[in-house]
Amino acid sequence: MPIRLRCILLSLIIVSMVLPCFAQDGEPAVIENIKIEIIGKTRSSALLRELRLHEGITFSSEEEMLHILSVRFQDIEKRRLYKEFETEIVQIAPGRFNLIIKAEDAFSFYPIPFAAYSSDLGIIFGGILTYQNAFGTLTDQMLMGTWSPKKTYIMTEIGNIAAGPMTLEVRFEQTIGLNRFGNPSGDIVLQYSGMSTAASILARIPLGLESPWFYWLQPKAAFFYHYEFEYNISSTLEDDRFLNRGFSPGIDHGFTFDSILKDENFRRGILFSFMNTNFWYTGNGRNDVLLESDLIGLIPLTDWLEISGRIGGFYAALGIRQNAGDRLRGTLDYMTYGTAGVYLTGQVNFRVLRTSGGFEMQLRPFSDIGYIKSEEWDGRDSFEYCVGSSMILFIPALPSLSFNLDFGWDLKRNRPEIIIRMRPFI
Repeated sequence: MPIRLRCILLSLIIVSMVLPCFAQDGEPAVIENIKIEIIGKTRSSALLRELRLHEGITFSSEEEMLHILSVRFQDIEKRRLYKEFETEIVQIAPGRFNLIIKAEDAFSFYPIPFAAYSSDLGIIFGGILTYQNAFGTLTDQMLMGTWSPKKTYIMTEIGNIAAGPMTLEVRFEQTIGLNRFGNPSGDIVLQYSGMSTAASILARIPLGLESPWFYWLQPKAAFFYHYEFEYNISSTLEDDRFLNRGFSPGIDHGFTFDSILKDENFRRGILFSFMNTNFWYTGNGRNDVLLESDLIGLIPLTDWLEISGRIGGFYAALGIRQNAGDRLRGTLDYMTYGTAGVYLTGQVNFRVLRTSGGFEMQLRPFSDIGYIKSEEWDGRDSFEYCVGSSMILFIPALPSLSFNLDFGWDLKRNRPEIIIRMRPFI
C-alpha cells in the first residue's frame, strides 16, 4: 500500500470518528464574573488560558457548561501542580453564573541528581532539572542529562504550551552511544556507535468539545553522524541499512483516547493510541513507515489493589521496528526487532505501605508475552515470555515523580532485566 494512501486512510479514520455533541435544549449559560485567588506564582491569565475561559463566555446550556468545566478542572488537577485546587460555581440569575477558583501552588522546581541502573546500559549517572508551572505560566520545562558507559543523552523540553484548544511541546535531543541488535539466543549480532541531533514539535489537538479523543501531529528532524561499526554477524541486517549519515526528516501522527484519572497514587480508566511514524533517511535512501497501537486499561478494585493490562502491536510497512522489546519487562529492548509484533501484558498493583505523611510503597507483579516477527527469525523463535515485579515509591515532596525498581526475567533467554530509575507519575 503506498505511503500516501496510508496517510489518507489514517486521516479518514480520524475524520469519521463520532465526536461528542450536546443537546441544545434550554437557555444559554453565561459566566459573567471569574474570581481567582492564588497562593503562589501561578498567573491568573495563564490559568484562564489553560482553562480556555474568560468573563462573558457563553455555553449552549447549563449542562454543557458543567460538563466542560468539570473536564477542564480534572485536566488541571491531573498535573499535580497544586496543593489545593477548589472551584465554586454560583448562580446569580437564570442562565447567569459566577466562577470562583482558589488554588495554592505546590513546590514544582526540582533539581535532582541521580544514579540509576539498567541491564541495558549499566550504571547511569545524571540529573534532571524540571520546572513545572515555570514562572507561573503553566508550561513545564525540563533539562535532563545522563551518562553511562554505553550512552550519553541530553534533552531539553518545553511542554504544555497552551495555544487555543491545542497544547504544544518542543524538544531538542543529543545522543552519543552504542546501537545493538540481538537475537532469540541472547547474542548481540550487530553493534555500532554513532551520534545524532534531533528536534521536534508536537501539537496535541482535541477532537471535539472536551472529547477524550485527541489527534496529534509531530514533525521532526534529525542529523546522524560519526558512525563506527564494531561488528556485524547478522545474515540479514546490512551495514548500509544503518549508515544514515546526514539530515533526515520525519513526521509522526495519530490519535489517542485518554480517560485515565488519578486517584491518589492509583489510576483508573482507558488509554488507546494509534500512531503512524514516517521517517526518511537521506543518507542511504531508506524509509521507515510504522503503524503502532496500544490499549491500556486500569481498574482500582479497592483502596489498596489495582489491576491493569495492555494489548498492543506494530507493523512495519517499510523498514523495521528497532528495540521492539521496550514493552516486555524482562527482555532487553535491543534483543528484539522486526516487521510485525503483538504484546499482551498484565499486572496487579498492591499498596503495601502508606504513612500519615504521604509516603507510599507499591508492589506490582507482572507477566508479559509477545510475538515479534523478524527477517532473522520466525515461528517459535518469535515468542517472548517474561515475568517479574516492580516496586514503586511515592514521596510527598515530589508529587509528580515516582521511584521505580523493575525486575523482570526473560524466560526464553534465561536472564534478568533490572531497571532502577526515577520517572514521572503519568
